[in-house]
Amino acid sequence: MRCLALNGGLTKVTNSFYRGTYPRLYVDSAPHAVANGGLTMSGWRGLTASLGLRYVNSYRLDGEDPTIRASGLTVVDFSMLKQIRHWLDFNFSIDNLLDKEYCETQNYFESRARLGDPVIARIHATPGYPIGANAGLTFHLGKK
Repeated sequence: MRCLALNGGLTKVTNSFYRGTYPRLYVDSAPHAVANGGLTMSGWRGLTASLGLRYVNSYRLDGEDPTIRASGLTVVDFSMLKQIRHWLDFNFSIDNLLDKEYCETQNYFESRARLGDPVIARIHATPGYPIGANAGLTFHLGKK
């Protein structure tokens, strides 16, 4: 049986605020749009393949200065599985298929490089993974 599926979702958040605050205290350092989607093909000559997309739009990092923003991200991933025998599968995946430079997390706060250096407010980030490939075999033991 062959199957081609499109899946995903978009979350749009606007004007979120903390409950129980007066006047309202808005969440200003959160993305307004987050999406995760994919295209999957399965059942064609024992092959299953998937192309996925992760998206987070740019968002504010500082409640007082709207120019200080996180860069957001758009990352594409690929994976496939090929059944070789009824008891053996070959797996292959490529993360960050387009080798895009991005940051997983970004925060804005004060820090200093060394003791005695001046304290500076700046963006701190955790870099995302570069392009990477994985391959493997799956053995099915016993009955399915």
